[in-house]
Amino acid sequence: MFTSKIYQFFLLVLFSTVTVLALHYQKSKLDTVGSLAISQYQQSIKEIKTWEGTGKALYKELSTHNLIRFFQYIDPQNSDNNYTSGQILSKEKHLLSYFLPDNFGMTSSIKPGRLQVKLELGTERQKILNETKILLIALVVMYFTAAIVAYICFRDKKLLIKFLAEIINDIPNSKNLHHIRLPRNYQPIIESVNNCRNLIASKFDLIIQENEKLNRNVFVDDITKLKSRQKFSHYLTSIRDEVKPVFGCMIFLRASELSSINHERGRTSGDQYLIKIANILTEVTKKHPDSDHFRISSAEFAVVLPNLSFNDSKKLLESLKATLDEYQQTLKAQSAGHVGLIPYKSGSQPSSLVAMADTAISIAQTLGPNAYHATKELNSDEQIGDNRWKITIQNILKRRTLTFYQQPIQSCRNNTKSIFYQELLTRFSNREGKALPTAAVIAMAERHGLIIELDKMIIENVLKLVKHNPKLNSTYGINISAASALQPSFIAWMKDLFKQHPKLASKIILEIKETGMQTNVLAAANFVDQAHKIGARVSIESFGTGFTAFKFFKDIRPDFVKLDSSFTREIESDEENKFFVKMMVDIARRINVPVIATSIESQSEKQELEKLLVDGLQGFYISTPKKLMPS
Repeated sequence: MFTSKIYQFFLLVLFSTVTVLALHYQKSKLDTVGSLAISQYQQSIKEIKTWEGTGKALYKELSTHNLIRFFQYIDPQNSDNNYTSGQILSKEKHLLSYFLPDNFGMTSSIKPGRLQVKLELGTERQKILNETKILLIALVVMYFTAAIVAYICFRDKKLLIKFLAEIINDIPNSKNLHHIRLPRNYQPIIESVNNCRNLIASKFDLIIQENEKLNRNVFVDDITKLKSRQKFSHYLTSIRDEVKPVFGCMIFLRASELSSINHERGRTSGDQYLIKIANILTEVTKKHPDSDHFRISSAEFAVVLPNLSFNDSKKLLESLKATLDEYQQTLKAQSAGHVGLIPYKSGSQPSSLVAMADTAISIAQTLGPNAYHATKELNSDEQIGDNRWKITIQNILKRRTLTFYQQPIQSCRNNTKSIFYQELLTRFSNREGKALPTAAVIAMAERHGLIIELDKMIIENVLKLVKHNPKLNSTYGINISAASALQPSFIAWMKDLFKQHPKLASKIILEIKETGMQTNVLAAANFVDQAHKIGARVSIESFGTGFTAFKFFKDIRPDFVKLDSSFTREIESDEENKFFVKMMVDIARRINVPVIATSIESQSEKQELEKLLVDGLQGFYISTPKKLMPS
């Protein structure tokens, strides 16, 4: 219960408290005896109101019935009558006198003088002192007895605990502990320790198995079953730290259409796309058994080809492109992937290798679907890749040639299958007419400060298409960058443009990602307000990944919100997603803002979202994107 030091302190405090209480009790007894003596003395002088004799005679008179230790009578009229006898303080030098003082007396007036008396308690006080002395001796004996006994007990406990600790430390050893001798009462401990040792051994085996399983989960990608980014990072580090000369090449593949497939067809289709890319890489490199395959990010893969020269590695790229071209036909997408090839050797810095790979893929993306590019040096190709993208985007702006696909957003209101609006998906191509990855074009346009011009061109092309094709009478959603929407110059341009086409403004819905609007809420609110003034509407997409819905609705006031696709996935069983969607629908309906669910992939997801009362549905299950054909 207590450690020995704490217990000894507790014992000291306890006995000190008992001693103080005992002295207080004995003092109260002494006070009672003193009060009786004073009462008897007061009775003696009660009848003496005037004294005409000497003080000595008065002393004899009062001493007859009282024990007086000190007597003093002073007659102010006749000093011959004055008389003093005894001492005020007791002659006794007993230690207990400090705790049980003998100081009982009083001062009174007896005409014509003044009388002061200190009474002696006699045998009664001595009896109380003796009782107190015996009591204190008994307490001291009890204290030291208890302290010694406690010390002995705690010492034995400490020895036993130390002995048991040695036994427990010996648990991992394979030998049993029956040879250890303990008192009979403690023998069950030996049995328990042996049982514990056996149990720990079995649990340790389970831990090893679980640890191996966790390592597989950390270092193996769940979807493609290839090695993970962590494993690839370790590989790059080992190349950098390798002392012996090593060399080889690395193939990097970017699944350029992953974002579009996830958005338009759903994440299940996106996962199937990634699995197919992983299988293609494995198949193309199967003649090189030393090759290692990795998924290093959501849309990027790497293949390490040890001891293979740069020229020999380039021969694989044609085979890889042919396989990707074939898969593209089945995928029905603009591209299956873009490939970059780089060499490596011992001492190569991981950051340099990654930069070379990014440059090679960036150049490949400008060359058309499933293109590849091999980069042997970092500096020159890095600059070429960066400039190539800028030139490519400038060429897009110059040619002003775009292709649009439309995907409908189906209304859930009143059990109808009417269309809220058609989202337009923009597709870009290079000067040779080969498709470029949309996400890469947008990212590079933002990087080179060309995004505003690109967004302007997209809006102008849509207005031109709708104006010259009367049969295109739907409402159309156009994706624009938040970097454009938050710029005052872009807003001014937009107002001037729609003043020239006032009848078309009501057919346009500008779609902007929530995370982009979050960077400047005031500017975002101004954009929505200005769009409303010219008759256009605004939809916020990928909603739920940024700031809270309450602040968003209060400050931004959009016309539509499109939930991020992550809230749709497995919504039949994901209670958190259900709660979020229901909350958003409740909030939005109070201010009449339709909520649209995206990336619907199955009938079960559609039915669950309809139960949650979303206003609109979009996804591959509802309708696949179709090319917008002018009439």
